[in-house]
Amino acid sequence: MPAGIGEAPTETTIINNSYWVGAYTDYSGTWTLGGTAKPRPRIYITFDAALADCKGIQLYNTTTGERLTVNRAAGWDNASVLEIDCRLKTVKYDGVAMPFIGKFPLFNIGANTVQLIGGDITDQEFQAFGTGVNLNIYGNDCPAMSFMVPYTDDTYQGIGLKLAKTGTPSNLEVEIQTDNDGEPSGTPVTNATFEILPADILGIAFFTIKNSINAFTLNANTRYWIVCRQTAYGGDVGNKYTWLAVENSYADYKKGNVSLSADAETTWTDTPNQDASFRLLYGGLKSMNAHVNVKQYYSYL
Repeated sequence: MPAGIGEAPTETTIINNSYWVGAYTDYSGTWTLGGTAKPRPRIYITFDAALADCKGIQLYNTTTGERLTVNRAAGWDNASVLEIDCRLKTVKYDGVAMPFIGKFPLFNIGANTVQLIGGDITDQEFQAFGTGVNLNIYGNDCPAMSFMVPYTDDTYQGIGLKLAKTGTPSNLEVEIQTDNDGEPSGTPVTNATFEILPADILGIAFFTIKNSINAFTLNANTRYWIVCRQTAYGGDVGNKYTWLAVENSYADYKKGNVSLSADAETTWTDTPNQDASFRLLYGGLKSMNAHVNVKQYYSYL
């Protein structure tokens, strides 16, 4: 303990067997923590079924805005326990230390609003705020947006794009491609392909989320490209998709930018003053069957 802080000899149960179940449900609750020094709770997530599709869990204290993410490519085993100890700053799965991304959230004395997110966890995101630019997707017109991730991870399985449609375009094909000297290489990352149906996209710009069939790996500090086209380069000006972007001072994403092809991905024109909206998701698919316990050693100034 830090100098000048005392600690209770036993733990107090804050949350007892709160169930977290559902294919599309995140856990949300209010944890009321005691003591007079900064609380540092211990969170136990006990899995009540084997979960192969969900490969990640994020602890998010919405009161302080801090997050910690734990990913496991094999998913979670029935009756296993994930322990996040904010006092000792350790993460363990069945007693064995695990790597994590982010930081142990700080908690306030009193009420804290907390979420646990299982699968489809946002890693990278750029929101296009400001005067919008519509990137056309039809015929030979194929836009792309580059990005990088800060950590190597093998649980990526989702993408989100802010899209709108006009008319009745064909299906939208999206790939995450590797980089070739500052432009899309034409080679998709293994498993990083997505097909979005016209029915999934509205007539106004809205984030459309799509999962790949299998998870894929992205490497840290490596340039990748999100590339969009209509199936068989179909569509026309009356049957198209548009991908919302921004330009100039609003284009402040630091790890990539737009590139445009007008000849079906044969050549590319780098457009460094534009950024397109996107969301990159890891932690596998959203799914959960578990119960949550929270304990705390009260500490005192």
